[in-house]
Amino acid sequence: MSALPESHKRSLLSTSKTAIGACAAVLLVLGLILVAQGFIDARDYRARIIQAIKAETGRDATIKGKVSVWLLPLPTIYVPNVQLRDVPGNAPSVSVEMMKLRVPVAALFSNHLRVSAIVLQSPKIDLARAADHRIHWDWLNPRLFKVLLGAGNADAPLSITLKDGVITYQDENNGKGVTAGNVNAVITVDHTLAADGDFTLGGHMLRADIHTRSAPPPATPLTADFYADGKHALQWNGLIDLSGSIPKIQGKIVFSVDDALSLVQNKSPGNQPGGLPLALTGDWSQEGDDITLANLRFKGLGSEGTGKASLAWKGWQPFFAADVHFSAFDYSQWKTLLTAAVMPADVATAENDNDNPLPAHMQLSLHLAADRLLVGAQVWKNASLSADLAEASVTINQFNVALPGESTFTLFGIISRGATGGLRFEGDMETGGQSLRRMLTAFDASASGLPEAGFGVFHVRSNLFISSEQMRLSEADMKLSDLHLIGGLVAYFDVRKPRVEADIKLKDINFDYFRNVWRARQQKKAGQPPAEDVLTIDKGKSFDWLKSLQATVDFKVAVDGFTFLDRKGSNATFRLFARQGEFGIYDIRFHYPDGTTEASFDLNVTNDQPAMNVMLNTRKIDTGYFSVNPLSGKEKTADTPPVSTDVKIWPTALIDMSWMEGVSGNFDLSIGTLTHGALSFGDFKLQARLKNDLLTLQNCNFTYWQGRWSVLGSIYGGAVPGVAVSFTLFNAELHDILHRLIGRDNISGRVSVSGTLNTSGVNVLSWVSQADAKLVIAARGVSVGGVNLQGVVHAVSVSRTAADVFNNANRALVDGSSIFDVDGNINVEGGIMGTPGITLKSGAIIGNLTGEARLVPWTMDMSTLFQFPAMTSDTIPTMTIQLVGPIGAPALKTDTSSLEAYVTKRITSN
Repeated sequence: MSALPESHKRSLLSTSKTAIGACAAVLLVLGLILVAQGFIDARDYRARIIQAIKAETGRDATIKGKVSVWLLPLPTIYVPNVQLRDVPGNAPSVSVEMMKLRVPVAALFSNHLRVSAIVLQSPKIDLARAADHRIHWDWLNPRLFKVLLGAGNADAPLSITLKDGVITYQDENNGKGVTAGNVNAVITVDHTLAADGDFTLGGHMLRADIHTRSAPPPATPLTADFYADGKHALQWNGLIDLSGSIPKIQGKIVFSVDDALSLVQNKSPGNQPGGLPLALTGDWSQEGDDITLANLRFKGLGSEGTGKASLAWKGWQPFFAADVHFSAFDYSQWKTLLTAAVMPADVATAENDNDNPLPAHMQLSLHLAADRLLVGAQVWKNASLSADLAEASVTINQFNVALPGESTFTLFGIISRGATGGLRFEGDMETGGQSLRRMLTAFDASASGLPEAGFGVFHVRSNLFISSEQMRLSEADMKLSDLHLIGGLVAYFDVRKPRVEADIKLKDINFDYFRNVWRARQQKKAGQPPAEDVLTIDKGKSFDWLKSLQATVDFKVAVDGFTFLDRKGSNATFRLFARQGEFGIYDIRFHYPDGTTEASFDLNVTNDQPAMNVMLNTRKIDTGYFSVNPLSGKEKTADTPPVSTDVKIWPTALIDMSWMEGVSGNFDLSIGTLTHGALSFGDFKLQARLKNDLLTLQNCNFTYWQGRWSVLGSIYGGAVPGVAVSFTLFNAELHDILHRLIGRDNISGRVSVSGTLNTSGVNVLSWVSQADAKLVIAARGVSVGGVNLQGVVHAVSVSRTAADVFNNANRALVDGSSIFDVDGNINVEGGIMGTPGITLKSGAIIGNLTGEARLVPWTMDMSTLFQFPAMTSDTIPTMTIQLVGPIGAPALKTDTSSLEAYVTKRITSN
């Protein structure tokens, strides 16, 4: 290898000397630094740091690690495991895993330690609301702010860095808490303050930007912006005054989120369909713990309003007050938000019966009003609430709201914790309006199934007690149109299966009110309905209110003084029972001066057809009570024969059997006197079953025409209704029968009839025309006026010629009466009533009645052959009486030829 030139050798040597010199200088400096670091007493810094924290915060600090100082790469004091703790429940607990203090080199050897940067690694603040229910911020005082603001200048600003911090809030009284994690922030102080940081809370990434601006003392302008999940959510812009012993802050606040629900449900925005947007603006004023918000404006959650609010401390109790007027307030959306705020999103139900949700260490005063209160799809109006919270009790000074049905509701009283731990309300309520049905629908949509009639104008005033176990109304006064109720009610609730039980005492109740309302409504319809229209179940109703009823209702009612069935009574008791698909009134007892009415009724709508059971035991019933247009007294007592006896006009109006359609039931009726228009039935007893348009008469007994009826069989509806029955009529009065049917008054006596009847048709005319009946008749002591058989015998005995017989017999026949015993059969077919023979016995005289009567067109042709065996002759003399013409007034024809022959033979024999 060739040797380097001499000039290169000199240059390389010079460079090497320079490098060696530089290295030596660096080593010398490092050595001096290490030597200098050895002269630094870290224990002195531990004491000075603890003393500085005490001086500026009033807090005692502990440093559990070894304080060390490193001059390289930058002069830094390392302070591990720093903790600030006082008595639990007082100031917050603060701990820092590692605190790094960067200082100028000269400051390390000075008596005045100056910090140019602070790095807090894994700081942790534990905020606890303990026995006194208050978080103390005394250590966060104006002096600390002043120290920070005075710690830097434009040439040497102070920088504070937080890395991976945690802030925890815990309410030790109820075990609830919240944690903010991953706190990272950079704070720069150069006579102004700039802080930028972010953290996670409830699954949301939050970021804050806080800045102050230089200004003449004492006020410092302060601006703060907060971002949630990348969107601007909150802005505060104002002044902070640090001149006094307590910081004073004033400014404007603007809050806006796309979905307020996402902030309390531990969910990211977008998980709640549609979201619940909310915006709020106002003027913020704070002095220490006391905060005032003025000129508040709300918009969102379906609501909009203005007002003011404040938070202050009275002693150690927070006092919150709000006075807000809403032009619209959506109860459902606010309820959704508040429910989510107090209940985790993944918990469907919570049972905290022993926890009082009303805080005992807080005072609250609310004055809220809403022009429109939105409750679901309903709009209530003019709602206002004045309430105070103190000592775990809420005093509702007054709550008013206008409800549907032109009704109002007013409430005032106290909400407090009961003996069993749950909340209870004691106070007074008053409500009234034009439609009780519409008002009830505001609370339960199934109430729309209630009839409008009977649930109209109302007014209720009562003392009220409500708890989770019961509801009690006392000194209640209710007016429902003409109905006036006075009494009390106690209801008991089962949370798992709602149940309302009550003992109700009422006085002077007019139960006929509901019938009167229904009758008046029917009479207003175009075309007055006929008098026989009676109150029936409206099968057009779906009974949805009963099918969807969730609670079981069981009321026991006692009434002192009542009116029912157009009669006044002394007292009454009954049980009102309802549950899903079933409604009943049981153990009914109405005490009248002349007897007691007992009854029960239940309706079941769980199947396709409504099914009812009716039991009634009463002294008398007039069906006119249920009529739209009841008959007058004169019409009721009219019991005269038809105007014309020449012809019978059978009704042709369609027979209405619609009451049988779409309903089934069982009936057990016992009525002393059953009146229907001019008809009166005594000792009426009925056991029957209705199903598939068929009423089966299992047992039907009653007294009519002074005789006892017993009827078994069926009555069926449908397009062509009809009857198929067997019956027995025992010991009836013939005069009543014939007078009612054909208007005849010349026949009387007792008769018994048994037989069967089948017929069908669309009207009474077709029923009569198609009747098929077989009857057996037995009558005794029948007196027939206008038929004097003994007179005929006497006339024949004194007659001397055949002509005398004819003249005397016809005159004697109609001048007097005869007593008969009657036995025989009657058949009805196709509207024709005929008999193969009816035996008439009057003493020794025997008659045989044959022929037929046509019910349509009301004519008859019947004859009776009388035999006179007492008249001595080879052949028994006879006489024929024939009735021909209208059934009500037939012409009487006689054939005395046999008697004439008897007299002629007697004369010739002598």
